[in-house]
Amino acid sequence: MEWFPVAPKGGSVAKHSSLTVALALVLTSAAPLHANPGDLDPTFGGGGYVAQDLSPSSDVGMGVAVQDDGRVIVAGSSRPGDDVAATVLRFTQTGQLDASFASGGVFQLPGAASYARDAVVQTDGKIVVVGQKQNAFLVFRLDGAGALDPGFGAGGVVITGTALLEVAEAVALQPDGRIVVVGRSSGPGSLDFAVARYDAGGTLDPTFGVGGIVKTDAVPGLFLDDEALDVVIQPDGKLVVAGDSGGNPDGDVCVVRYLANGTLDPSFGSGGIVRTDLDAGDPNDYAYGVRLQGAAIVVAGYSFDDATAFGRLAVVRYRPTGALDPAFGAAATGIVLTDVGSAPGFEFDEDLGMEIQCDGKIVVGAPIKGAGGFGDGGTVVVRFDPGGTLDPGFATGGIASFDFGAGENAALDLAIDRGGRVVVAGYGDPNVAGYTMTDVVVARLHGSGGCLGEHYLCHKSRVSHGAPVVTPIVPLELEDQFYTQRFEAYRTRYLCPPADKRGEGILEPDVGLATYLIDYLPGDALHETQRVRMTTQFGTISGLLLGPHSLMVPTAIDTVAQPPPPVPGHKVDHFKCYCFKPDTPTVTEAPIAHALWPAGSVYRIRRARRVCTPTDAHGEGLGSEGEGIEDPARHLVCFQVKARKPPAKLRDVFLTNAFGAQRWDVKHGFELCVPARKEVLPTAPSERRKARRCAR
Repeated sequence: MEWFPVAPKGGSVAKHSSLTVALALVLTSAAPLHANPGDLDPTFGGGGYVAQDLSPSSDVGMGVAVQDDGRVIVAGSSRPGDDVAATVLRFTQTGQLDASFASGGVFQLPGAASYARDAVVQTDGKIVVVGQKQNAFLVFRLDGAGALDPGFGAGGVVITGTALLEVAEAVALQPDGRIVVVGRSSGPGSLDFAVARYDAGGTLDPTFGVGGIVKTDAVPGLFLDDEALDVVIQPDGKLVVAGDSGGNPDGDVCVVRYLANGTLDPSFGSGGIVRTDLDAGDPNDYAYGVRLQGAAIVVAGYSFDDATAFGRLAVVRYRPTGALDPAFGAAATGIVLTDVGSAPGFEFDEDLGMEIQCDGKIVVGAPIKGAGGFGDGGTVVVRFDPGGTLDPGFATGGIASFDFGAGENAALDLAIDRGGRVVVAGYGDPNVAGYTMTDVVVARLHGSGGCLGEHYLCHKSRVSHGAPVVTPIVPLELEDQFYTQRFEAYRTRYLCPPADKRGEGILEPDVGLATYLIDYLPGDALHETQRVRMTTQFGTISGLLLGPHSLMVPTAIDTVAQPPPPVPGHKVDHFKCYCFKPDTPTVTEAPIAHALWPAGSVYRIRRARRVCTPTDAHGEGLGSEGEGIEDPARHLVCFQVKARKPPAKLRDVFLTNAFGAQRWDVKHGFELCVPARKEVLPTAPSERRKARRCAR
């Protein structure tokens, strides 16, 4: 599998720009990425990690999520009194407990003993947490301030139990706001996969399974246990659940795919179930994480041999049918087993976390035990290239090893923030060798390949009365990964300042994008439609690229006077935009502000309208050699938006770019362009056609 097949012009992604920029108003900017992926980030906590003591007993972090603004959510357990309590912590971007959340940054669920295992952040900032309470599925939701949400379940809490023992292990959100929870449930003499789906208010969804619940016995038989440990939702609504089946001493990795209504998917594996024996010499195989890599399914876990007490990290890739993918791994088996410990006695244990970067690389965080067994262990974070080989650009040969103090410590979950930094959560005792009383531990590592990229709020615009008109511009040669072709830029369309969405900040506050409609030159060949899959913060969207729409040009913007042209060294590309026909709409909301309207507004985000590819532009004002492409893999998807309270129009906004000095009148925000990664998909014969200019 080739991941994001993009080739930079001339084999280089360097940008040699003579442009300069200045905005009158500047919002916060993000810190630059570190040059050494895999190193602890010293700007987080003390030397890259935080050990948070919550109680005299053991405190554990089991699940981690990162908000869009960089704050870190950790779900786990602590013991504030006689009973264990499900606990949620929120840390600031610098690793301090967030005083604006719950009680000093910590929420502890009141009542009988409870445990939190996983958490996910909704698009509205609310936090859904799952785990166990009273031997049943526990699901509760907190608002952005860390209080139980009264609009969810009974006072913010839902407890679902239909068997002797049920534990919720993982949670995922559907695009429509429904909540999918997976775990295990006791069946006749063994444990089974358990999947429950709730609506946005916490009520079991009657359209899913039986009354909102599905149980699957992957390997029938006494003491043959099946456990669901993670879940991911495909763009078509199917649910992929991973775990283990068969129990001890001969458990296998088990992956089950369900249709959107909860029935087993007959097109996957054998009746919806795939069991994989990773190595005949290792009796027990486990899958603790599952994610999508394009259309492929990637599972991470470990293969453990009872006889040698030695485990290996396992990463497995399946085709959409459930067959092992021979294009993954050096052995061409679809299975990659990696020794991390240096001697027998090292083993993986308890849990692990796995995510896939926007560039397709696979990151796994896992605990290891020392040669003495339980105690004095440590943490590894391992990064693989998209094809399953260890990434030499990460830490030492693809493996970063850490020991957060002298005592027992382990990473149990992992997340990647917008900047590509790796955040791991677990537990540790930084003071005492061996296992005593642990603290919640959170660490952040430098990374790369994240979804970091600028957002732009695009406003319908026109040339101000009496201002110079720079269009038409003929000819323009635009070179992207699809075509090299000549165009005419014939009219101004949008002005797109960099935007602060949900408080995430602005990377380059001095550089916006001016948008000009383009059309083919007479006699030139027309584009063909192309099916693509786009990955954004709002999820994965598939659809058709249609004809060319516009050219976006790096631009300086000022509301007072004509700014100088953009400064050399900026990181903003030109973009050639295509009209886009998505298969499904996107509906969400987000607060957005920028330098022209610092107060901002809440915008309703609707369907995707344009996909914009980084482009090397040649022509008037751009030079015969173009400027190159800064990041050939970073695209934009532009969604139609509508403000709850549209700001007033602005007249006579000054802008300067490669086409000269201009002055535009700017209306309300019309589109939000967000960073995206693109995967080219096969285009069905019925979808292929010549695509004319589609300006709208």
